[in-house]
Amino acid sequence: MNLNIRPTKLPPAQAGKAPRVNLMPASEVERRERRVLLRNWMLGLFATLAGLGLGVGAMLGVRMGAELRLAEENQRTEQLTIALAGYADVTKSLADRSALGDFRGSAAANDLPWTELYGDISGALPGGVTVRGFDLHPGAAPMADADPATAAGLTGTITCRSTDPGDQRRMVTALRKIPGALAVDAGKLDYLETDATYEYVITFVADQTRYTGRFAPEGGVK
Repeated sequence: MNLNIRPTKLPPAQAGKAPRVNLMPASEVERRERRVLLRNWMLGLFATLAGLGLGVGAMLGVRMGAELRLAEENQRTEQLTIALAGYADVTKSLADRSALGDFRGSAAANDLPWTELYGDISGALPGGVTVRGFDLHPGAAPMADADPATAAGLTGTITCRSTDPGDQRRMVTALRKIPGALAVDAGKLDYLETDATYEYVITFVADQTRYTGRFAPEGGVK
């Protein structure tokens, strides 16, 4: 039997001190550990809720800013709508004026210089010939990309009287030389015994170069 007992060497930190013994019950240790754990959980939960609160607050701030900008744009749009409504009458007047101009241009596109045309026809009359009547009608409106020198702008007949039946032929020749004459031909020839004169008809067609073009739309024919 070995009776040699060696003294236990204490750590340097405890040298010269009385030994410490943990006499706390195990239940108290567990309770304290649970309390520490619960406190850590609560701190984590509060941190999470704080983060969520900050995120939600930021989202609400962005949404409120967007709603304010939308309200400002809506107000600006409403103001512009009210301002434009004040110009509605002006816009309608301009539209009516434009429509009237287009209608006038379309309706009067075949306008003819009747006085000038009558002067040309009268100048082609042989001596002793009198004009008894006209039956002349304007042609269609000019067509885009069409040659006005080849399109009929005036068609009809001219009735004349004279004592010489040869005046009909001479008048046809003279009328073919006036500006814009497209087709001139001799028509019916009658002898009037009551006054011993001849009455004859001349068919006359002038081209569209005789149109005045006064009411043509800007930029030419549409």
